Amino acid sequence: MKATLLLLCLSLAACAGMLARHRMLAADRKLSDVASLAAAGCWTEAQARAEGLKGSVAHAVLSRPVQKRPDGQAADLRPLLTAWESQWRQLAQALAEHNPERVTATLTSLHQQCVNCHLVLGRPDIRVTGTP
Repeated sequence: MKATLLLLCLSLAACAGMLARHRMLAADRKLSDVASLAAAGCWTEAQARAEGLKGSVAHAVLSRPVQKRPDGQAADLRPLLTAWESQWRQLAQALAEHNPERVTATLTSLHQQCVNCHLVLGRPDIRVTGTP
């Protein structure tokens, strides 16, 4: 019984990790989509993808807000999510204003926030490709 319970817990933990990775891969695609759509002047579509981007990142972080780094230290991702969401609000405003220069600048800031989070996690190998 104890072995079955342990196996179930390990399976669920692995599943949660896979879901977070899936959400972050989706966020990377959405980041790229926002950049492409905004560059093409498809503002409504870019705004919709930006909303999806926010949801993907928030769900991934909040599903496991404290994670272990490779060195065994715990990393609390909630403050990083707060900083990321601040930049996201700037992106949403730039999209609403149809301001391509500001969109590009905020997408670059969002990208840097993603990179910072990966560094805090001790995972600089995780690349963010969805950038302008």
